[in-house]
Amino acid sequence: MEYDTTMTYTTSDSRYQALLKNPDDAVKPIESGETIVYGMSVSQPPALLRALADRILSENLQNINIY
Repeated sequence: MEYDTTMTYTTSDSRYQALLKNPDDAVKPIESGETIVYGMSVSQPPALLRALADRILSENLQNINIY
C-alpha cells in the first residue's frame, strides 16, 4: 500500500493559522488566582512556560497554581 505524501491545503489550514499565537500573547489573559494545567515531559512547551514566568514576575501575578 502506498500513501499519498503530498500536502494539500484546505480552508481548515487557514483557520488553524489564524488561531496561532506567540507565547507572550497566549499568556496575556492569565490573571492572579488562576489555575493552569499543561502537559508533562515532552509536551511541556518551553517558550510558553518562559513567557508565563516572565509575565508572573513582571506583573506580580499571585496565587497562580500550575499543574
